[in-house]
Amino acid sequence: MSVRSSIRKFLAIALTFLLTAAAIFLPARLSQWNDRLLLDEPHILQEEREGFGESVGLTVAEKVILLRTGGLDSLTVGDAEMRATYTGPGGENVDVILQQEKGELDADEQRKLTERITAVQAEVRSLQVMGGLPLIWDTESPVECVDRSQILYVDRETQISFLVYRMTLNCPPYSLELSVDAQSGQVLAFSLFWGRDGSLTWGPRGSSAFGGAWRDYWGMDSVSAGWYNEHTRSILEDVELRMQINGEYNAVGEVAYAYSGQSIHIPLLCWAYNSGRYSLHWNP
Repeated sequence: MSVRSSIRKFLAIALTFLLTAAAIFLPARLSQWNDRLLLDEPHILQEEREGFGESVGLTVAEKVILLRTGGLDSLTVGDAEMRATYTGPGGENVDVILQQEKGELDADEQRKLTERITAVQAEVRSLQVMGGLPLIWDTESPVECVDRSQILYVDRETQISFLVYRMTLNCPPYSLELSVDAQSGQVLAFSLFWGRDGSLTWGPRGSSAFGGAWRDYWGMDSVSAGWYNEHTRSILEDVELRMQINGEYNAVGEVAYAYSGQSIHIPLLCWAYNSGRYSLHWNP
Protein backbone atom coordinates (compact mmCIF):
# COMPACT_ATOMS: atom_id res chain seq x y z
CA MET A 1 0.00 0.00 0.00
CA SER A 2 1.40 3.41 -0.96
CA VAL A 3 2.06 6.17 1.56
CA ARG A 4 -0.65 8.30 -0.11
CA SER A 5 -3.21 5.48 0.21
CA SER A 6 -2.29 5.00 3.86
CA ILE A 7 -2.77 8.71 4.55
CA ARG A 8 -6.18 8.73 2.82
CA LYS A 9 -7.26 5.67 4.82
CA PHE A 10 -6.10 7.29 8.09
CA LEU A 11 -7.92 10.54 7.29
CA ALA A 12 -11.13 8.66 6.43
CA ILE A 13 -11.00 6.76 9.75
CA ALA A 14 -10.29 9.98 11.68
CA LEU A 15 -13.12 11.82 9.94
CA THR A 16 -15.56 8.97 10.71
CA PHE A 17 -14.49 9.04 14.37
CA LEU A 18 -14.95 12.81 14.61
CA LEU A 19 -18.40 12.71 12.99
CA THR A 20 -19.50 9.92 15.34
CA ALA A 21 -18.23 11.79 18.39
CA ALA A 22 -19.95 15.00 17.24
CA ALA A 23 -23.25 13.17 16.76
CA ILE A 24 -23.06 11.79 20.29
CA PHE A 25 -21.66 14.68 22.29
CA LEU A 26 -22.40 17.88 20.38
CA PRO A 27 -26.21 18.02 20.96
CA ALA A 28 -25.74 17.62 24.72
CA ARG A 29 -22.97 20.22 24.75
CA LEU A 30 -25.07 22.66 22.72
CA SER A 31 -27.97 22.08 25.10
CA GLN A 32 -25.71 22.83 28.07
CA TRP A 33 -24.42 25.98 26.38
CA ASN A 34 -27.99 27.05 25.70
CA ASP A 35 -28.98 26.35 29.32
CA ARG A 36 -26.03 28.40 30.55
CA LEU A 37 -27.02 31.29 28.26
CA LEU A 38 -30.54 31.14 29.64
CA LEU A 39 -29.24 31.25 33.18
CA ASP A 40 -26.73 34.01 32.53
CA GLU A 41 -29.21 36.22 30.65
CA PRO A 42 -30.15 38.83 33.27
CA HIS A 43 -33.47 39.87 31.74
CA ILE A 44 -34.97 36.51 32.75
CA LEU A 45 -34.28 37.23 36.40
CA GLN A 46 -35.13 40.89 36.69
CA GLU A 47 -38.07 41.87 38.88
CA GLU A 48 -41.30 43.08 37.29
CA ARG A 49 -40.92 40.80 34.23
CA GLU A 50 -44.58 39.94 34.51
CA GLY A 51 -45.03 39.48 30.78
CA PHE A 52 -43.76 35.89 30.89
CA GLY A 53 -47.08 34.46 32.06
CA GLU A 54 -49.39 37.00 30.48
CA SER A 55 -49.21 35.62 26.96
CA VAL A 56 -49.86 32.01 27.94
CA GLY A 57 -53.46 32.34 29.09
CA LEU A 58 -53.32 29.82 31.93
CA THR A 59 -56.17 30.06 34.39
CA VAL A 60 -55.47 30.43 38.10
CA ALA A 61 -56.82 26.91 38.64
CA GLU A 62 -54.37 25.54 36.05
CA LYS A 63 -51.48 27.28 37.78
CA VAL A 64 -52.50 25.81 41.13
CA ILE A 65 -52.61 22.35 39.54
CA LEU A 66 -49.17 22.79 37.95
CA LEU A 67 -47.69 23.89 41.27
CA ARG A 68 -49.12 20.82 42.99
CA THR A 69 -48.29 18.22 40.35
CA GLY A 70 -44.65 19.23 39.94
CA GLY A 71 -42.58 19.10 36.76
CA LEU A 72 -41.66 22.77 37.15
CA ASP A 73 -38.28 24.45 37.13
CA SER A 74 -37.97 27.74 38.99
CA LEU A 75 -35.94 30.93 38.89
CA THR A 76 -36.08 32.80 42.19
CA VAL A 77 -35.29 36.50 42.57
CA GLY A 78 -34.70 38.14 45.95
CA ASP A 79 -33.98 41.76 46.81
CA ALA A 80 -30.33 41.33 47.71
CA GLU A 81 -29.40 38.67 45.19
CA MET A 82 -30.68 36.81 42.18
CA ARG A 83 -30.69 33.04 42.76
CA ALA A 84 -31.56 30.60 40.00
CA THR A 85 -32.08 26.86 40.43
CA TYR A 86 -32.38 25.07 37.11
CA THR A 87 -32.62 21.37 36.23
CA GLY A 88 -30.13 20.61 33.48
CA PRO A 89 -30.65 18.15 30.59
CA GLY A 90 -29.06 15.34 32.57
CA GLY A 91 -31.30 15.89 35.59
CA GLU A 92 -28.61 17.72 37.54
CA ASN A 93 -29.39 20.85 39.54
CA VAL A 94 -27.56 23.99 38.42
CA ASP A 95 -27.39 26.85 40.92
CA VAL A 96 -26.47 30.40 39.95
CA ILE A 97 -26.26 33.40 42.27
CA LEU A 98 -25.90 36.87 40.78
CA GLN A 99 -25.34 39.63 43.32
CA GLN A 100 -27.38 42.78 42.95
CA GLU A 101 -26.36 46.18 44.14
CA LYS A 102 -27.85 46.77 47.59
CA GLY A 103 -29.57 49.99 48.45
CA GLU A 104 -32.85 51.68 49.12
CA LEU A 105 -35.69 51.39 46.65
CA ASP A 106 -35.96 54.30 44.28
CA ALA A 107 -39.21 56.23 44.00
CA ASP A 108 -40.59 54.16 41.12
CA GLU A 109 -39.76 50.85 42.83
CA GLN A 110 -41.32 52.07 46.07
CA ARG A 111 -44.47 53.10 44.19
CA LYS A 112 -44.75 49.69 42.56
CA LEU A 113 -44.23 47.93 45.89
CA THR A 114 -46.89 50.11 47.54
CA GLU A 115 -49.34 49.33 44.74
CA ARG A 116 -48.62 45.62 45.08
CA ILE A 117 -49.12 45.66 48.86
CA THR A 118 -52.40 47.55 48.43
CA ALA A 119 -53.61 45.02 45.86
CA VAL A 120 -52.64 42.08 48.09
CA GLN A 121 -54.46 43.62 51.05
CA ALA A 122 -57.58 43.88 48.87
CA GLU A 123 -57.27 40.16 48.03
CA VAL A 124 -56.89 39.32 51.73
CA ARG A 125 -60.01 41.32 52.61
CA SER A 126 -61.94 39.60 49.82
CA LEU A 127 -60.89 36.17 51.09
CA GLN A 128 -61.86 37.12 54.64
CA VAL A 129 -65.34 38.09 53.45
CA MET A 130 -65.67 34.85 51.45
CA GLY A 131 -64.50 32.69 54.36
CA GLY A 132 -61.16 31.66 52.83
CA LEU A 133 -59.17 33.41 55.56
CA PRO A 134 -59.92 34.12 59.21
CA LEU A 135 -60.69 37.69 60.27
CA ILE A 136 -57.21 38.87 61.20
CA TRP A 137 -57.07 42.45 59.86
CA ASP A 138 -59.49 45.21 59.04
CA THR A 139 -59.13 48.05 56.53
CA GLU A 140 -57.36 50.25 59.09
CA SER A 141 -54.70 47.72 60.11
CA PRO A 142 -51.17 49.13 59.53
CA VAL A 143 -49.75 46.25 57.51
CA GLU A 144 -46.00 46.22 56.75
CA CYS A 145 -44.24 44.22 54.05
CA VAL A 146 -41.21 42.61 55.73
CA ASP A 147 -40.07 40.20 53.00
CA ARG A 148 -40.64 39.68 49.28
CA SER A 149 -39.29 37.71 46.35
CA GLN A 150 -40.31 36.67 42.88
CA ILE A 151 -40.31 33.27 41.17
CA LEU A 152 -40.58 32.36 37.51
CA TYR A 153 -41.96 28.82 37.08
CA VAL A 154 -41.34 26.96 33.81
CA ASP A 155 -43.05 23.69 32.93
CA ARG A 156 -40.35 21.28 31.70
CA GLU A 157 -42.61 19.52 29.21
CA THR A 158 -44.45 22.42 27.58
CA GLN A 159 -42.06 25.31 28.43
CA ILE A 160 -45.11 27.28 29.57
CA SER A 161 -44.08 29.79 32.22
CA PHE A 162 -45.79 31.97 34.79
CA LEU A 163 -44.64 34.38 37.46
CA VAL A 164 -45.42 34.18 41.19
CA TYR A 165 -44.36 36.66 43.84
CA ARG A 166 -44.10 35.94 47.53
CA MET A 167 -44.73 38.51 50.18
CA THR A 168 -44.80 38.51 53.98
CA LEU A 169 -47.20 41.02 55.53
CA ASN A 170 -46.84 41.76 59.22
CA CYS A 171 -49.28 43.41 61.61
CA PRO A 172 -48.97 42.05 65.17
CA PRO A 173 -50.09 39.66 66.41
CA TYR A 174 -50.33 38.16 62.90
CA SER A 175 -47.83 37.55 60.11
CA LEU A 176 -49.11 36.35 56.74
CA GLU A 177 -46.88 34.79 54.07
CA LEU A 178 -48.52 34.78 50.64
CA SER A 179 -47.78 33.34 47.21
CA VAL A 180 -49.52 35.46 44.60
CA ASP A 181 -50.05 34.94 40.87
CA ALA A 182 -48.37 37.98 39.30
CA GLN A 183 -50.72 38.07 36.29
CA SER A 184 -54.08 37.99 38.10
CA GLY A 185 -52.99 39.22 41.54
CA GLN A 186 -54.78 36.27 43.16
CA VAL A 187 -53.46 34.38 46.18
CA LEU A 188 -52.21 30.85 45.45
CA ALA A 189 -51.12 29.85 48.96
CA PHE A 190 -50.76 31.25 52.46
CA SER A 191 -49.07 30.59 55.78
CA LEU A 192 -50.48 32.43 58.81
CA PHE A 193 -48.47 32.84 62.04
CA TRP A 194 -49.59 34.22 65.41
CA GLY A 195 -48.82 34.07 69.14
CA ARG A 196 -50.55 33.95 72.51
CA ASP A 197 -52.05 37.40 72.05
CA GLY A 198 -53.86 36.38 68.85
CA SER A 199 -56.57 33.87 67.96
CA LEU A 200 -58.40 32.80 64.83
CA THR A 201 -61.88 34.23 64.30
CA TRP A 202 -63.93 32.91 61.38
CA GLY A 203 -67.20 34.73 61.91
CA PRO A 204 -70.67 33.36 62.75
CA ARG A 205 -70.43 30.37 60.35
CA GLY A 206 -67.02 29.31 61.59
CA SER A 207 -64.76 27.89 58.91
CA SER A 208 -67.57 26.09 57.06
CA ALA A 209 -67.20 28.30 53.97
CA PHE A 210 -63.44 27.70 53.60
CA GLY A 211 -63.49 24.95 50.94
CA GLY A 212 -66.18 26.62 48.85
CA ALA A 213 -64.50 30.01 49.11
CA TRP A 214 -61.29 28.72 47.55
CA ARG A 215 -63.27 26.80 44.91
CA ASP A 216 -64.89 30.04 43.78
CA TYR A 217 -61.77 32.15 44.23
CA TRP A 218 -59.54 29.88 42.14
CA GLY A 219 -62.29 29.02 39.63
CA MET A 220 -62.32 25.28 40.33
CA ASP A 221 -65.29 23.27 39.04
CA SER A 222 -66.21 21.72 42.40
CA VAL A 223 -65.03 20.86 45.91
CA SER A 224 -65.49 17.42 47.47
CA ALA A 225 -68.83 17.12 49.24
CA GLY A 226 -67.31 15.79 52.45
CA TRP A 227 -64.45 18.25 52.75
CA TYR A 228 -65.80 19.88 55.94
CA ASN A 229 -65.30 16.98 58.31
CA GLU A 230 -64.38 17.22 61.97
CA HIS A 231 -60.68 16.79 61.28
CA THR A 232 -60.55 19.66 58.78
CA ARG A 233 -62.70 21.88 60.98
CA SER A 234 -60.35 21.22 63.91
CA ILE A 235 -57.28 22.20 61.85
CA LEU A 236 -58.91 25.48 60.88
CA GLU A 237 -60.44 26.39 64.23
CA ASP A 238 -58.97 24.41 67.16
CA VAL A 239 -55.18 24.57 66.93
CA GLU A 240 -54.93 26.59 70.17
CA LEU A 241 -57.37 24.31 72.01
CA ARG A 242 -55.57 21.18 70.82
CA MET A 243 -52.26 22.56 72.06
CA GLN A 244 -53.78 23.14 75.50
CA ILE A 245 -55.00 19.53 75.57
CA ASN A 246 -52.10 17.72 73.85
CA GLY A 247 -49.13 20.05 74.25
CA GLU A 248 -46.99 20.72 71.17
CA TYR A 249 -49.16 19.66 68.28
CA ASN A 250 -49.55 19.44 64.52
CA ALA A 251 -52.20 18.08 62.18
CA VAL A 252 -52.35 17.50 58.42
CA GLY A 253 -55.40 17.34 56.17
CA GLU A 254 -56.44 18.18 52.63
CA VAL A 255 -59.31 19.47 50.54
CA ALA A 256 -60.05 17.86 47.15
CA TYR A 257 -61.13 19.87 44.10
CA ALA A 258 -62.07 19.01 40.53
CA TYR A 259 -61.15 21.04 37.46
CA SER A 260 -61.62 20.12 33.81
CA GLY A 261 -61.73 16.40 34.58
CA GLN A 262 -58.74 16.52 36.94
CA SER A 263 -58.73 15.94 40.68
CA ILE A 264 -56.37 18.01 42.81
CA HIS A 265 -55.79 17.66 46.55
CA ILE A 266 -54.70 20.81 48.37
CA PRO A 267 -52.86 20.23 51.68
CA LEU A 268 -53.95 22.01 54.86
CA LEU A 269 -51.93 21.85 58.07
CA CYS A 270 -51.47 23.52 61.42
CA TRP A 271 -48.72 23.70 64.03
CA ALA A 272 -48.74 24.63 67.70
CA TYR A 273 -45.60 25.01 69.78
CA ASN A 274 -45.07 25.01 73.55
CA SER A 275 -43.61 28.48 73.15
CA GLY A 276 -47.11 29.73 72.36
CA ARG A 277 -46.57 30.13 68.63
CA TYR A 278 -49.15 28.87 66.12
CA SER A 279 -49.39 28.55 62.34
CA LEU A 280 -51.91 27.58 59.69
CA HIS A 281 -50.76 26.60 56.17
CA TRP A 282 -52.83 26.30 52.98
CA ASN A 283 -51.32 24.86 49.79
CA PRO A 284 -47.72 25.08 51.14
